[in-house]
Amino acid sequence: MTQKGLTLLEILITIAVLIILSVIILGALNEFRDSRALSGAREEIIGALREARSRTLASENENQFGVHFETSRIIVFVGPDFIPDDPKNEIRAISLRTEIFNINFSGSDTVFKRLTGESDPEGNVSVRLKKDPSELFTVYLNSSGLVHD
Repeated sequence: MTQKGLTLLEILITIAVLIILSVIILGALNEFRDSRALSGAREEIIGALREARSRTLASENENQFGVHFETSRIIVFVGPDFIPDDPKNEIRAISLRTEIFNINFSGSDTVFKRLTGESDPEGNVSVRLKKDPSELFTVYLNSSGLVHD
């Protein structure tokens, strides 16, 4: 008579293999999330700068627009100066996995000039992963208001 079923050793080996595969998959998933968070922050910064310049060139409501940078968010604002509580401010949060650092404008703002779209001032801003600061990128804004990285 043959016995059918699993032994305790077979069950333990199966569980161990499943645990190892889960750890590998979760590690790859976290790496993918980090990569997407960093890429998303980059796109958010570039998008905000391009939108503020475009809206300024279009003279939307005869205004000029600027971008203000903070550690965890980007704010597109109306007018020559950033006013923190202005209801017209458009706040764009970035992933909690990333942080904005090394903001190289005079202060934390850049404003675009009407008619020309030039940036005042030119500069750059960097974003990095919180858990791995060596993973970063920098977006540059030249004096003509064009963005590159």
